[in-house]
Amino acid sequence: MQGGKQRTIHDTHNAETLPGSVVRTEGAPATGDRAVDEAYDGLGHTYNYYLNLLRRNSLDGRGGPLHAVVHFSQNFDNAFWDGR
Repeated sequence: MQGGKQRTIHDTHNAETLPGSVVRTEGAPATGDRAVDEAYDGLGHTYNYYLNLLRRNSLDGRGGPLHAVVHFSQNFDNAFWDGR
């Protein structure tokens, strides 16, 4: 199986311009920003779920990268998938 975890966390700094600046990538140490580090860990759990239970290499089955955005807008309390 080719590839492996390829996580990238972006921060919009409370703006709504995507994707925002890259604040953590695969293998980088924890940042101390709770949202960044939880998103990074969550993508790791997602990757492991797809690999270990579904036998898929990432979401697309081909080792595709996983991206997350934190600190989107202000008072935005939910998560969403934008399809990109």
